[in-house]
Amino acid sequence: MELLGYSERGVVNALFHEIRYSQRSNALLLELLSLARFPFCSGPVPPSVSAAQVLLEQSFSDFGDADALLLLSNEEQRMALFLEAKVKNAQKKNWLIEQELDKFRRDIQKGNVSCSNLFAQLYLKVRLVKGLRACGKDEVTGCRAQVPRCFKKTTRKIGKNTIVLEAARRVRAHLGKARYIALVPGNADDIQAFFTKTLAQAGDMGLWGWDVTNWGFLAWEDVRQLCENNALHDTLAVFDYNAGAVF
Repeated sequence: MELLGYSERGVVNALFHEIRYSQRSNALLLELLSLARFPFCSGPVPPSVSAAQVLLEQSFSDFGDADALLLLSNEEQRMALFLEAKVKNAQKKNWLIEQELDKFRRDIQKGNVSCSNLFAQLYLKVRLVKGLRACGKDEVTGCRAQVPRCFKKTTRKIGKNTIVLEAARRVRAHLGKARYIALVPGNADDIQAFFTKTLAQAGDMGLWGWDVTNWGFLAWEDVRQLCENNALHDTLAVFDYNAGAVF
């Protein structure tokens, strides 16, 4: 049987499923994470992994879904890593992270931010972590955080869905560190330049709690190369199925 998924979620799901069922799952996960660049903080993410949980397409109610949430731990630390993925539309020539930020800025100025925008999604996860850190370990039902009026719904809550609450508890237990990854089209060096120049100079854009210190990125082309190097044939088949619509 051949199993093929659509667009970014199809590739992300195939990738983590294939890593999970590999005999080298921990090594492959670390190799994937080693490709991520975090221009504003140092050190690998993390240097080793003794236990990992991956939640795919997990909802966090008013804070939006995460394409993938990685809960990582070793003897020294625990980490929650949120991953948000974007792809190139098959009908468009390219997808540029600079244009995504420009649109985000325009939406802020108009007072109508689209929560499907990459930067809105990452910002909401930062606010989620802020809310969870303010809660006790067993009090995630009270998790809430304020966002500016340009997001329309200014008080964001975790809600009462039992699965969402369980995910929130698991995140809460891994908040020794929190990092955020944008998985996007483009050359890694070009994306690095965007982070260190354009994003670093963008300021807070009037958004309280805006902090890109722990933000990083992965380039789709590097993920595909990882799959080729490690013969991850199922994920490569999904890349091929979505040819021209990922990067």
